[in-house]
Amino acid sequence: STSLMLFELASDLLLLYMARALAGVSAAAITPVALATVGDWSPDDGWRARRFAWIGAATMIGFMVGPLLGGTLSILSSKQAQLGAGAPLLWPIVLALVSACVIARTVPVTKSAPSSPANTIVLRGTDEPRTSQSLLVLAAIVAGSVAAFDVHLALRGNLGSSASGLTIGLMLAECSAVMLLAQILVFSPLVPPKATRWLIAPALGMLGLALALASAATTTPALALGVGAIAMTAGVAAPIITYWTSLIAGEHQGEDLGRWIAVTSLGQAVGSAAAGLLLSHGLSNAMFAIASALALTGMIIAAWLAKRLA
Repeated sequence: STSLMLFELASDLLLLYMARALAGVSAAAITPVALATVGDWSPDDGWRARRFAWIGAATMIGFMVGPLLGGTLSILSSKQAQLGAGAPLLWPIVLALVSACVIARTVPVTKSAPSSPANTIVLRGTDEPRTSQSLLVLAAIVAGSVAAFDVHLALRGNLGSSASGLTIGLMLAECSAVMLLAQILVFSPLVPPKATRWLIAPALGMLGLALALASAATTTPALALGVGAIAMTAGVAAPIITYWTSLIAGEHQGEDLGRWIAVTSLGQAVGSAAAGLLLSHGLSNAMFAIASALALTGMIIAAWLAKRLA
């Protein structure tokens, strides 16, 4: 709430950066704590998988509503509708305050139930730290690739594209909706939780191909198809990586999931910055080539990793 208020009141670029930094620090503390709490309380792997899916679904719904709302407000503002500049930030501030109160009243501070079963995953070939590090690399690759594409999509209007703010908002909403559907399917009763490890490699391989498809898109329908393909593949890979990071963490849920959010945020930051730099020099094809190559490299790592987990 404080960061949103600061963003609302910011009158220069420095305050905007300060608001975004504060928002990043605050948000980074929420997701790993929520996931670690689920991991600590999970009585079995199926229960953990479903709760992880719910958290991912809630996140995707937020990302879906936000861009759509932003795109709609940009159209209304261009028509000089009677909306103040701070209108988009009013509801997030209220929701953040309400959420803080609800969490304070409902989430226990300590855990009275017995600890969840220790690590039940057998690692083949080598030690657990190497496996955890491989999962972190995959998380960074997925986050960086998607962030780079998001920057490309958001800047299309500034790079001579005819796409309107509402069109871009709809595409970002499409991305979140498809990722939401993918997460629901991945952790549905149709897929045994332990079998999900075999889906990471094909998802990353298809992500590389989807990025190549998006790079060749010259029309809005083709770009929308590329957005859907990228969202579907990333929506399959990302939650599975998170799930297995938690699954092999054992009693170190907070520590390992804290590393996960750190490398994911780093991937997003590097991907966004690199995409912005390359796009500013007219090198969008180079951006897509690098992202595709990283995704295909991740496919190789994931194929090796799946054989080590049983």
